[in-house]
Amino acid sequence: MYSELEYVTQYMRSLHDAKKWPSMPYKTPDMWRVPVYREDDGYAVVVQPDRVRYFTEETLPDFMKASLAMIHAFPPPKKELYQVSVTDSFINYHNPKLDDVGWMVCKDLYIVVMHYSQLGEIGYNKEKSTWQIHLNAK
Repeated sequence: MYSELEYVTQYMRSLHDAKKWPSMPYKTPDMWRVPVYREDDGYAVVVQPDRVRYFTEETLPDFMKASLAMIHAFPPPKKELYQVSVTDSFINYHNPKLDDVGWMVCKDLYIVVMHYSQLGEIGYNKEKSTWQIHLNAK
């Protein structure tokens, strides 16, 4: 049995392995949809399929604090993690005003829209990324 974080990480990996990762990047090649999982003591950010960065409230980068504050300004969806499909996670059903910021998928899962440079700040490694396949796909 998986913990909720292991479940999120596992379904992100299985999605990648099946080469069905939703449109990455998002809208432009510089914008990315990044899964962020809320834990009791902070946040787990899925930077790459095999790399999760952990942040506390204090260590969370300012741009992510701002995005999460904007996301929390809208009423949360009434779904639980087990009710959310992988594909639906990357589509903003929360509020259309949040398209360029990010959205809450369910109580503990967010998709935060980040600029490529911000993704690099939190640990994205282009040389080790298997996501490059999607950038170069025609």
